[in-house]
Amino acid sequence: MKMRSLALAMLVAAPIAAQAADTVNNVGVGIVGGTAGAGIALGYRINDKVTLRGEFTKWRLSDTKTIDDVDYDVDLDLGSVGAYLDWHPFAGNFRVSAGFANNLNELRVKNASTETTTVGDATVSINPGDLRGKANFDSAPYLGIGWGNAAPKGWGFRFDLGAWFLGKADVSLSASNTVRTAIQAQGKDPDTEIRKEEQKARNDIGDVVYPNVSIAVSYGW
Repeated sequence: MKMRSLALAMLVAAPIAAQAADTVNNVGVGIVGGTAGAGIALGYRINDKVTLRGEFTKWRLSDTKTIDDVDYDVDLDLGSVGAYLDWHPFAGNFRVSAGFANNLNELRVKNASTETTTVGDATVSINPGDLRGKANFDSAPYLGIGWGNAAPKGWGFRFDLGAWFLGKADVSLSASNTVRTAIQAQGKDPDTEIRKEEQKARNDIGDVVYPNVSIAVSYGW
């Protein structure tokens, strides 16, 4: 993946950049909020051009969505634990950021209506709670730009704009015994049909690029 390689190259280049600028060694602590949730941020300014940053964010959203004419209760846990390199090429506020994050994002769904739907190649009637699903992601590279420093001198404001390149989701689906029995009554194997539906969900989700828009306030010393 090109973005993974670029993020890794920036991290490897950090020691070289550190040797080329004056030593500062500020430490910063702050709060951050954005599209990945809200949480805490830590920064260590190696010099005027390079800062190392760690962030932990978490949030939960709930909603009801209609998918293929079926209503679903949707719970979305947002969050990440990330380590980033911030490079300030002009020793000012503007920076380019790269890193990796262990994603805590998890999507959970369960049907909330009585409908007729398909599971794989089987057509079944479902009642609320008969179908449940979960999707999550592995660790992902990050690339973005921003303004401000995670380890400022005193109080500081920071803005980030970028994306995590999550790739394909790990999808798991389950069905109630009632639905499994209905699939069997059609001469089909429930596990096989559920696996087909999981693959369809993976294909529908595709490769995910999750945007990051966030602001933070930090204090450094």
